[in-house]
Amino acid sequence: MEDPQPDEKIIRAVTAGCEFFDRSDIRIHGMKLEEIPTDPVTLHGRTYTTEKVLTEDPSGDDLWARFYALDSSYDVISGAPGTITGTYPAVLQPVWCDVGCIYCSTYNEISRERRGGYDYLILTGDSLLEDYEAWKASVLKDTGDPS
Repeated sequence: MEDPQPDEKIIRAVTAGCEFFDRSDIRIHGMKLEEIPTDPVTLHGRTYTTEKVLTEDPSGDDLWARFYALDSSYDVISGAPGTITGTYPAVLQPVWCDVGCIYCSTYNEISRERRGGYDYLILTGDSLLEDYEAWKASVLKDTGDPS
């Protein structure tokens, strides 16, 4: 969206990506990512003083996963660089994957080291969608309907 003169390919890509991101069925509703203070723990050379957990919160802002399963036809097992354990999620579900290609069913099943050192969830989807609306208005003004 930073390209001042996007061509049709960029317009279609940005539009498709943002429309996907705006889907209600991929947003994580009614949950909140919390950082709970803990005693210091050192894992793989890094010290953690909090633990990130996903908790129920009906009034919580929507969250988005960093990764989603997009295609049920992809052969996850033969496409992986190593042995996979766990079950790959259904299409449009978050992919929670731990160290060593271990698929987890929920965010909280991911190891503490991964939850603490990697952003599996994002909280900034609404601001992206606001930026997209402004971008779309600018592109429509300059080039006409992008769809």
